[in-house]
Amino acid sequence: MNPFLREDWYLASLGRTLIWARLRVLEAGTAEVLDSDGNTLPYDSEDSARAALFDAEFVAFDGLDEDDALARGLSSIPAMREAILQVTPPTPPGLTAKEMLERLKPLLPPELWPSGEKAGWWHKTVQLDLEAKGILVRDEQSKPLRWRRVA
Repeated sequence: MNPFLREDWYLASLGRTLIWARLRVLEAGTAEVLDSDGNTLPYDSEDSARAALFDAEFVAFDGLDEDDALARGLSSIPAMREAILQVTPPTPPGLTAKEMLERLKPLLPPELWPSGEKAGWWHKTVQLDLEAKGILVRDEQSKPLRWRRVA
C-alpha cells in the first residue's frame, strides 16, 4: 500500500522548457512536493502545497484544458489520451506497450505526429498518467508487461 493518499502532477513552463513537480498528500494530512531539482519540500497541508505551486505558476497536469496545453506546447496530450483509451481493451490479457503504440499510431492526428514520429515518448507519458489515475491497469505478472483499461 502507498504511504500517501494521492499523487498529482503539476507543470510550469519557462519559454519552451517544461518544469514538472509532484504533489503527494500524506495520510497525516500533510503534503510534500517533489520539485524539478529533486528536492522534497514538506507542507503542513495539501492547501498550502497547492498554493505554493500556484504561486509559482504551476498548473495541474490533470486539469490542462486545450488553451493551457497549447500555451505550453502540449496540444498532443488530449489526442494521445483519446487514442490510448480507444485501443486499450478492458479485458485481459490487454496490450503490451509495443502493441498499444502500433494500434494507436493510425489514430493520431498527422499534424501532431507526422508518420507517427515521436509518438513513443508521448504514449509513455500519457500511459503513466492514466495508470496513476487508475484508468489503466498494469499486469505485473505478464512478460512483457501488459495494460488494460478499467471498465
